[in-house]
Amino acid sequence: MTDTETSLLRALLSQDFDGADDLRRQAANVRVVSSCDCGCGSLGFVGENQLRPPRSSPAQLAPVQGTIVARYGEELGGLLLFVRDGLLDDFEVYSVGQHPLPMPASVYVRWVDLSH
Repeated sequence: MTDTETSLLRALLSQDFDGADDLRRQAANVRVVSSCDCGCGSLGFVGENQLRPPRSSPAQLAPVQGTIVARYGEELGGLLLFVRDGLLDDFEVYSVGQHPLPMPASVYVRWVDLSH
């Protein structure tokens, strides 16, 4: 993972939600691959098969999401963390416009906790 990707994943997983501890432990032992053909910065997680990581409780989508904003605060898109069978699955970057977005720098992301 790049420094930007690592920083964003750590920021999301630093939030307090059910299963976050297990996802943090998983994040220490994953590799990433591009998970989209559109040119966006979305990442798929590839775990080390020989390890048996702790399973997390979020079933499909982590309850913390990122909003990607431009320099002047306009919303450009977002970040979603998908979990499959209790394991990190995909870190999706989406755009509210027509053009795909790269993985953003952390200064352009506002975190929203939807579990409260």
